[in-house]
Amino acid sequence: MASIQGAIPITELHSIPIHATPYGRGSTAPIFTGVNILKVKYRTSGVSVRELLPEQLSLEEHPIITTWVLDYGFSTIGPYKELIHQVEVIYQGKKYDYSVLLVLNNEDAVYGGREAYGYPKVLGDIDFDLKKNAGVMAFVTATVSRPIDNPIIEFLFKPSNYIGTGPIPPPENVGLNLRLIPNSITGAKPSVRQFVPITFKALEGERWEGVGSLRIPSTSTFDPLHKTPVVEYLGAELLRNCTCAFAGRVTEVFDF
Repeated sequence: MASIQGAIPITELHSIPIHATPYGRGSTAPIFTGVNILKVKYRTSGVSVRELLPEQLSLEEHPIITTWVLDYGFSTIGPYKELIHQVEVIYQGKKYDYSVLLVLNNEDAVYGGREAYGYPKVLGDIDFDLKKNAGVMAFVTATVSRPIDNPIIEFLFKPSNYIGTGPIPPPENVGLNLRLIPNSITGAKPSVRQFVPITFKALEGERWEGVGSLRIPSTSTFDPLHKTPVVEYLGAELLRNCTCAFAGRVTEVFDF
């Protein structure tokens, strides 16, 4: 009896399921529009946060944490919300913002970010809406929970100065992710183990600076943001109606 071969060529095998990839790669880098961002920077305890880092990375005694909560108005994978929690580290003599945890509510974004770029993304619940009335006070609030009704970080922000609308300064450091794909053979070296330098940034939008405050109520070992306690606040800002993108394609990785 004659056999019939599969129809999908090897050049089109990029992700699974191969007949309906959860994320695509267009001819240009992904663009995100209508994005609102609340960002807080602070110094944390290096002794505490080191428990969340691979031994190849080093850090200062009180490294800088940048924590963002974002409401993506629209993108190639639709609208969604996300927490990005990063710590400044040193790798091969260069400073990077290493991704500790990302929480979001879009399944396709989880697949694409984890498999292709090593972002440590998990699904969760995010309450962040600039149109939400915070009561008699002029606060902007955000709460990230995982699972629902178990808050792992809460944001408060009070605007003080309008900076303007236009280009937004890029991050000082390149981002860095640990991309890991386990080996199917028990005990074998991971099929992929590499650091991926990649930077996500806001390109333009409306900027407000203000006072930020964080509360990390959960001591869960699943999402241990309590290992990144606030030692000193460095600043906070609110970005409205932004256009965001990655700073070009990934051109190098560091296998180890």
